[in-house]
Amino acid sequence: MMNKKVKYNDYLKKSFIQYAVIIIVITVLLIIGFFAFNYYFSILKKNKDVSDEITELFNEEYHNYYDEINNISKEEILLLFNEEDNVKTKRNISEQLYNFINSSKIKGYYVLLDDNRNIILSNLNKENQNIFNNSLFLRRVMSRIHDDYVTTTFTRDLELLNQNCIYSFTRSFIDEKNNYKAYLMLLMRDDDLNDLIRNLDEEVIIQDNYDNTIYASFNIQSDPGNKRPANKLSFALKDRHINNVDGVRMYVKSNKLIDEGINIYTLTSVEKSVEMLRFASIFLILLAIIIGISAYMMARLYTRLNEKTISELMSNLEIKNLEEQFNPHFVFNVMESVRFQIDEDPRKAQEMLMAFSTLMRYSINHGQTKVRLETDIDYLNDFLMLQKIRYNNLLSFDFEIPDELLDCLIPKLFLQPIVENSIRHGFVSGKPLHITIKAKQENEDIIFEVCDDGKGIDANKLKEIKDSFNEEVYDKTIQHIGLYNIEKVVNKLYGDKYHLDIHSEINKGTSVIITVPYEQEEDDV
Repeated sequence: MMNKKVKYNDYLKKSFIQYAVIIIVITVLLIIGFFAFNYYFSILKKNKDVSDEITELFNEEYHNYYDEINNISKEEILLLFNEEDNVKTKRNISEQLYNFINSSKIKGYYVLLDDNRNIILSNLNKENQNIFNNSLFLRRVMSRIHDDYVTTTFTRDLELLNQNCIYSFTRSFIDEKNNYKAYLMLLMRDDDLNDLIRNLDEEVIIQDNYDNTIYASFNIQSDPGNKRPANKLSFALKDRHINNVDGVRMYVKSNKLIDEGINIYTLTSVEKSVEMLRFASIFLILLAIIIGISAYMMARLYTRLNEKTISELMSNLEIKNLEEQFNPHFVFNVMESVRFQIDEDPRKAQEMLMAFSTLMRYSINHGQTKVRLETDIDYLNDFLMLQKIRYNNLLSFDFEIPDELLDCLIPKLFLQPIVENSIRHGFVSGKPLHITIKAKQENEDIIFEVCDDGKGIDANKLKEIKDSFNEEVYDKTIQHIGLYNIEKVVNKLYGDKYHLDIHSEINKGTSVIITVPYEQEEDDV
């Protein structure tokens, strides 16, 4: 047996809260969907597109520089140092290098050194040529040169004035006696990469396999303690993750040029997305509070309106029942029967008066909305006994209600309108009518059934009665007002899940089935 009391007001509040939760969940899902969509297209996809573009450009230019320095004629370079009048040779070499530099997407500088590291040809300005000759970069490169091998390396330790470079390609030239005669360097400028990246929201870092920084599109924070080399980053870059880059959260995508030993990192700031997410979280919290308060207030308002409607329906139901029970003809029949029984059977007359008195007292008491089933059955028994007298004993009835259901709560005058409807519309003059009132429990519900063996209802009339349940009482005259009121009371008290149903066949009888939740008074503690 269930001990939990079912309250429709709580059901309403729960329903409003459920709807509020659904709205919030849908809003959260929409915001998450928006963020996922925005994150994919504005960060992941855009980052990948930029990364592929930068990688393709750098890879192409890397190979162009590499091929160009290999294609320079060794004979012509050596001839430059063997000729007394080498102006023409100088012009030819300079023109070839100049044309290459100008045709490149990432332009650069060239430097041709003799075996004493004196600059023979260069498009660097004079001041930078002096800086170049005395740089740590030059000494570092010279220490790594091998015969017939192009040396590539970063140039961050080459600090030129307004002619900054990012990468170098160096080739040595050896004569027939295996003596170094010349060194040619091609230096990639950073201007063209800067111009390309300047219009992007992304940042770019290019490193070699030893994590030496070749290029960075933004200023990397300095190291006041000099604990790391100038060409090393103070932070790690993890591919396809959000990294903290000098205090800024950035999504990092890495492309590797395996043969060249180059790693190209494209970084996209996610700070705006984080701020938007933070704002959205605050918005969702405020929205949840507003919706929650609104749902609670609407539930209270709707509950009050609903209670008022239920009160009006119950009042109408009681008034209608009172009118039916105590119409002059009914009262006259009861009084005549009592007068007849006084002489024949005084005890029977006393029982009739007691039943009549109980009916009057129960009907006019408007203090309660719900009563125990046992109380309503007792009232119904008195009502049927008097109706039996009214119809000259042609009416019979019985109850099939388990004892364990007698303590459950139902609306006051709940079954009487259905029984009265069976008598009024099922009775055929001169023929007996039997009514059975049943009740059973199924899970958390109670199913009541009032069936008779009367004349029944034809299909069209039955459809009209059922359709009337969807109408308002003021729309038109409702003939079966008792059934209508019961249907509305059940809907208002317990929700649309619970309703009244009618089955009928002509000359076989009518069955009215009504389902309500099992409800029991809570025990006092």
